[in-house]
Amino acid sequence: GFLQGTSFSQQHYDLLLHNWNKLEGLPENVTFNVGDTKYGAASRAHDNLTGFKGWTIADGGRFGMFISLWEPTSENPTITIGTNNGPEVTDFDFTIDWGDGTVERFVGDNPAIAHTYTSFGTKAVRIAGTFPGMNSATGGENISKVKSVVLWGEIAWEDMTSMFAGVNELTNTAQDTPDLSSVSSMKKMFFSPDAQSSFNSDISDWDVSVVTNMELMFAGAKAFNQDISGWDVGSVTNMGGMFASTTAFDQNLGNWDIRNTETFDYFGTFGPITVPIDIGFMLEAGLSTSNYDSTLIGWAEKVTSNSDIDVSFGNSTRSIISTSSYNSLTDLGWTINDGGSTNEFPTRWQTTSTNETITIPTGGGSEISDFDFTIDWGDGTLETYTGDDPDPSHSYTTADTYTIMIGGVFPKMEPAADGDLDQLVSLESWGSVQWEDMTRMFAWARNMNYNATDEPDLNNVTSLAAMFFSAEKVNADLNEWNTSTITDMSFMFDGATAFNGDITGWNTSNVSTMRDMFQFASSFNQDISSWDVSKVTDLRNMLNNASAFDQNLGDWQIGSVEFMQAGSQGFLEGTNLSIVNYSSLLIKWSEQTLPMNLTLDVDSTNYSSKTIESRQKIINDFNWTIIDGGLGLSEITMNVTPDSFSLNSVLSIELLGDESPLSGENEIISWKATNAEDETALVGFSAPAYNSDNQRWELITKGFQVANPHGVKFILEATVEIPELEVIESGISDTVKLYNNFYIAENGVTIKAPDAAINEQGFVIIDGEIVIHTKRDRAGLDSLLKRDKVSELVTSVTTGITDMSNLFRPVQINLSGGGKEYIRRSFNQDISSWDVSSVTDMSGMFSGRIIDYYCEPHFFYGTAFCHNLLSVPFNQDISNWDVSNVTNMSEMFLNADEFNQDISSWDVSKVTDMRAMFYRKGSFFSDIFGRSAFNADISSWNVSSVRNMASMFYGSNSFNQDLSGWDVSNATNMSHMFYKASSFNNGSRPQAGKLADAESAT
Repeated sequence: GFLQGTSFSQQHYDLLLHNWNKLEGLPENVTFNVGDTKYGAASRAHDNLTGFKGWTIADGGRFGMFISLWEPTSENPTITIGTNNGPEVTDFDFTIDWGDGTVERFVGDNPAIAHTYTSFGTKAVRIAGTFPGMNSATGGENISKVKSVVLWGEIAWEDMTSMFAGVNELTNTAQDTPDLSSVSSMKKMFFSPDAQSSFNSDISDWDVSVVTNMELMFAGAKAFNQDISGWDVGSVTNMGGMFASTTAFDQNLGNWDIRNTETFDYFGTFGPITVPIDIGFMLEAGLSTSNYDSTLIGWAEKVTSNSDIDVSFGNSTRSIISTSSYNSLTDLGWTINDGGSTNEFPTRWQTTSTNETITIPTGGGSEISDFDFTIDWGDGTLETYTGDDPDPSHSYTTADTYTIMIGGVFPKMEPAADGDLDQLVSLESWGSVQWEDMTRMFAWARNMNYNATDEPDLNNVTSLAAMFFSAEKVNADLNEWNTSTITDMSFMFDGATAFNGDITGWNTSNVSTMRDMFQFASSFNQDISSWDVSKVTDLRNMLNNASAFDQNLGDWQIGSVEFMQAGSQGFLEGTNLSIVNYSSLLIKWSEQTLPMNLTLDVDSTNYSSKTIESRQKIINDFNWTIIDGGLGLSEITMNVTPDSFSLNSVLSIELLGDESPLSGENEIISWKATNAEDETALVGFSAPAYNSDNQRWELITKGFQVANPHGVKFILEATVEIPELEVIESGISDTVKLYNNFYIAENGVTIKAPDAAINEQGFVIIDGEIVIHTKRDRAGLDSLLKRDKVSELVTSVTTGITDMSNLFRPVQINLSGGGKEYIRRSFNQDISSWDVSSVTDMSGMFSGRIIDYYCEPHFFYGTAFCHNLLSVPFNQDISNWDVSNVTNMSEMFLNADEFNQDISSWDVSKVTDMRAMFYRKGSFFSDIFGRSAFNADISSWNVSSVRNMASMFYGSNSFNQDLSGWDVSNATNMSHMFYKASSFNNGSRPQAGKLADAESAT
């Protein structure tokens, strides 16, 4: 044969056939032989020659080509096929049929494979030869043109990294499977950076047994959900982020052999993001509970050795079925992040003897779904139950308290008789169970405590009848329950003697019966006045013997009610209904169109005189029988506001009779105020006066005389006489639990007001006189100084202020012409009562100001700058100040010429900065260093915390106290400490410890 026995390659053979087929005048019926060489990309040329030209060609047959479909467009006619698979793969050497009559050969390590079309539409691109990999990450915008894989062919793939990365509309219609026998990496093979990939082709039969890297393989392929549970992944070591954002994926991976997998959560850079990020195995995705349970169980069976593994299953939730498997993996060092457990229904049960049996009564019935649930009995036993009424039962070998968990389809629980739930001791949570019927669910659960803080799913429930019947310990806030579907609440809390939980916001708009709902619920007294009872037909015994109940039900629209009385037992009989609430009910119900011929029994509750007509209207117009205690005494109530009080307060008093204001016009009202501490009459008390504008009584507290510096707590009592009803009610009182927030501290000087608000006024008694004080903050003090209201500083209470720095320092004022001037604060008032116990900063508090200005050179000193002094003339006794929290006293008395008070008792143990504290510098042209008055004995001061004493007594020319006992071991700066302290000559100075720049006083 022509080429028989040669090493003629498939690639050369393709080009030969392709080019010969294009020749004009090609002879027909030619016979030639190329031995075993196969053809590939020239298939169409081969078919033309053997078909139309009648050639007889002996060769190795057709090469199984890799065929894919692409769609070039007129706007973007070029197809680029990325490779970039690296030096670790075999060099490329293949022929390609571009589908438009063009056949080319490409060779090399990373050939540039591109073709530009002149016609458009779907093109079948055929590749034959050595083509070890395709990397779409290098294909740029052309990558969107690849649409489908039609045939995998005989290509011996070596690398599938990023093969279809970013290809969002890919389908795999190939009936064959790729040859993956040499592929180690499928990293990012179907990766979609924008999580928009629609790829969801069946690849379940792929042989991935030698693949080691599947990192981000399906990440972002949001539609992918094929059963790849049969894949042999035993060689895979890296599954980092494999199913991240694969939101549709929900398959059982329990059969996967992941014993060699080291990485499930990808940690590294991502696309344009250069900062390493953590992408979990199933980030923003997740499996169904069933598949997740199976996966955990299967994996736990295979993993037996300790390993440090992090794996994220996204929002997957697990049930009790996989709890032991989950725990097994975590015990071996796995960190599993998921959506948590499915919130099974947990209850606690107690056995008191060995081999005691617990049975959970399920009830059943055709109206609910069949049961299909798993139960964890709390002793290591898990069982699954199905059927209409399975009544699960279990025997415990040891007497103990057990938490029983139920998950799955468990639509109801219903005891048949008293005693069935005696072993039930608590309800811990409702979990995620979808309930269908709660009739008698916890009836006779006399020992059950209600510990749940979540709400049950009531979407499919219509009946709560007898749910907590005789559940004597149940008392919880149930206000968040969604009761919009409920039609039957009869007997719900009947005999639930402890129940007084908030249910005020329940949606009762569909309820038709509330019969016996709170009968014998002796603690219940919630405001259910806003309930919609417009569809309720049966109220029999609803609140019968709910002995604590006293609420106003006047707003209830009861037009649909057919039954209100059961024999001799009434709707509100045995309650604690007050005359006010009963009277309101009669008034408001009389304004409705009521059902006919009902009986209302409120036992012995009286009605007030203002409801006589309303009561009779109900009887006459609707033929009601009303059983009550008859006309009663007016109910008088009193309420005093506000809840804080000072000397000039006006206490507002609401005095009501049957909810109407009592003005004293038709009544005789007398008042008394008694000191609650010692039961004596309150000195200075004047009876309240009635204000017709606001219909309240007002008590002015100005005249009160209070010996207790903390204020007063008193009992205000009114006696009301109503002549026309021959009623006298005395002792209508309210304890006014109001205290004066201002008081004098134990030292007899400091005035404190820790509970008062800023700008609140109060009083203290000083020398037998009432003195009004005002609590101020730092801004309030500054405002008084700015407005030159220094006298009000004396009666300012400074409790709580932390910063008094530069408080009295002369203020700089910028002038409109560009200059500046300083305003001296001539403050010398008694502020000994100030509470400075919270102050931490007193730097510059009484400091004067040194003002430098240009002047003519002095004949001796030669300086061209002079200075003047604005001092603060403060010299008041502040020896009682509590400065124990102050840390900064720098410049506190700088140039405070007059100050010379005994401050020896000050606790300065927290002060760290005393720099220039008593510094004195005078006017340049008068006394060069001035005359400082300060010479108090401060030898006992604890200065062990002070670090900076620089210039502390600079120019303090009167100071001469023995400071030899001072502990200055922590001082680091004593420079100029006694500079120009001309009187200081006691022969012994404090000993510096860690000083770097200590300077002698000369």
